[in-house]
Formats: sequence, structure tokens, C-alpha cells
Amino acid sequence: MKFKIFIMSGLLCFLIAFPVFAGVDGTGVITAPFTLSAPKIDGIMDDIWKNAAQIIPAYHSYSDPQTSATVYVLCDEEFIYVFADVIDSVKDATGEKTYQKDSVNLVIDYNYNRDASYQYGDDDPVISMNFSMINTGGGDYIWKAVENDKGYTFEGILPILTEYKAGGKIGFEVIINDAQNGDRVDLLSWSENGGDSWAWTNVLGTLIYGEKPVKLEPAETAPEAAPENIPENTTELTVNTNVNPQTTDILLTSLFSFLITAGVTVYVKKNK
Repeated sequence: MKFKIFIMSGLLCFLIAFPVFAGVDGTGVITAPFTLSAPKIDGIMDDIWKNAAQIIPAYHSYSDPQTSATVYVLCDEEFIYVFADVIDSVKDATGEKTYQKDSVNLVIDYNYNRDASYQYGDDDPVISMNFSMINTGGGDYIWKAVENDKGYTFEGILPILTEYKAGGKIGFEVIINDAQNGDRVDLLSWSENGGDSWAWTNVLGTLIYGEKPVKLEPAETAPEAAPENIPENTTELTVNTNVNPQTTDILLTSLFSFLITAGVTVYVKKNK
């Protein structure tokens, strides 16, 4: 009996300490379109993002959601490009820890091992971005944050730490921390909804590298048809199609005059 009470008490403490999520982990899948032009990293959305894949995180960890976001993703052979448009009426970065600040978090499994154990490091970083700093697990990351009346935007570059291959897959997760008064009040995520993306990569969503656009090559000139067998000692006739109309008129006039003169001469001879 005491053992059962101990187990129930432990379970109750777990439920109080950790928010309850609904849904299934790792079900999100997107394809990042291949871009031939890199976006300017200034935190301002431009036309290049019109062709991007969109992620709309929908899993809230708290009962009173305070924020929402749309995240845009592109790629090329070297980088993944991300633009996050976050709606947040109260912007706060006063908390001591990263998760206690308004921030955008990206969790990546470049190797796509999908392990059910902790494996994060240089090849599998957890990237946390707020207004004042960026915490990463490795690689070079360039980010720009811009606050606005509705919330804030983040625009940035993630280096592809493994070889780009069209159709290749990596683990990918987007998490938005919402903070007020120096503490987190909501955690918004895309595919991972069990609060375990910090530890296990098998709960992450999947990002697929898009195909490179096909370059259209100039049409090849069709080879001239080989002439049919021509008998020996045959002379080819070349027709000049660029005859001057004025020259043609003179020749016709001369011919006509010659015929008239010849006719008159014949007539005179017959009547002598």
C-alpha cells in the first residue's frame, strides 16, 4: 500500500513539474525548396520568402497560449535559411536562462539518426536565439532579430554540416519560447510535442532538401541532312535568291526589245 502511494505521489509530482502535451512526436515533414539566391539577413521579409516552405507550430505547453508564429524555410547546397515571424504582444528577454526569454529555438539532427538517447553536439546542435545572444551547439550561424508592433522576426543562416543531397533528410524542430516578467509562460512547438527534443532526436520532425532547379540548355542546331547519292560528273545548279529587282527589270526590258527587233527583221525579209 505504501509503495502504491509512493508511485502515485511521484507521478503527481511529474505531472505538476512538466506540462502535458497532446499529439504524436516526429510527425511533421516539410521539403525546403532550393533557392538560387541567398536572402539578405536583415530580419525583414522580402520576395524570396514567397517560395519558401511554411511551418506553423501548433503545440502549446500551457493552457493560456500567448503567442503564435509562422516559420519559412529555404535551402541551397551550403545553407538552410530560416525566417520566423512571431506574434507576441509582450516582448521580454529579462530572464536569466535562455528558455526564460522570448526566443526562437531550432533543434537539428543532421545525421538523421533519430536516436532515443542523448546525442547532441557539433553535428546535432540546439540553437537558441533571443534579442541579445545566440547559443549554439556548433557551426557558424548568422542571425538578425527585429522587433515590431506585433512581436518580432528572426532571419538567419544554418550551415549544412553534412553533404547536401536533393531528397536528403535531417531531423528538424522549431520551438518558440514565450516569456513574461522574466519567466516562460508558453512553449510553442511544431512536430515534437512531448518536451523531449532537448534529449532525443527520434521525436523531431523531418526536413527534406529540395531539388535543384533544372537549367535549360540552349537548343542544339539540327545537323544538315546529308545529300543523297549524286551521280558523278553532275554539276550542281546554284540559284541566287538575292537578285536585285532593278537588275531583273533591266534584263526583262532588254529581252523584250530583242524579241521585237528580231520579229521586225524577219517580217521585212519575208516581204522583200
